[in-house]
Amino acid sequence: MEIQIVTRALTLTAAQYELISRRLQFGLGRFARRLRRVDVTLSDVNGPKGGNDIQCRMKLLLNRKGELVVSDTSETVEAAISSVTARAAMAVNRLVGRHQNRQPAPRHEFAAS
Repeated sequence: MEIQIVTRALTLTAAQYELISRRLQFGLGRFARRLRRVDVTLSDVNGPKGGNDIQCRMKLLLNRKGELVVSDTSETVEAAISSVTARAAMAVNRLVGRHQNRQPAPRHEFAAS
């Protein structure tokens, strides 16, 4: 699973990059075989005004199943990444579960009369 982190109008510390990487590995690690790439975009939507202004957008590229996009806005980078990672894990789990639980249509055999 390749991880790419991009920031817009926001500067992250080395500790925040490490935290993001650890959260992604912990939250999405069980799906690593199914995920080709995870793109995380963090941006400060209100600038220096403050408030709930850290937006986290996560795009997950899945092997053979397309892509998922999850986003959320929070007061801190840590809260935003935690929320989005949890939501992304639920979405991938739901998608993977749907494909695993899909059963072939029953075959009906008719006797010739």
